[in-house]
Amino acid sequence: MLPPLSYTEATAIGLAFWLCLATVWGIKIIRVQIFEKN
Repeated sequence: MLPPLSYTEATAIGLAFWLCLATVWGIKIIRVQIFEKN
């Protein structure tokens, strides 16, 4: 079992997770837009 995280650690992990998610979705959306233009 993992030790309980401090508030700052939990926040940093949460921000990193959402940043990765936003990056992945951004790449997908950009690719779709490029394919639609061609």
